[in-house]
Amino acid sequence: MTACGAGAVAAPIGAHAAVARMVLCRYDEARSRRAAPAAVS
Repeated sequence: MTACGAGAVAAPIGAHAAVARMVLCRYDEARSRRAAPAAVS
């Protein structure tokens, strides 16, 4: 990205194993909540 002229380039979010696990865990939690039927009141 630096070669393309970007002034500042951050490391990829998945470069650290713990961060990648956290992102995937939160993604799985969000999907499982969405898949659950809504409560009828």
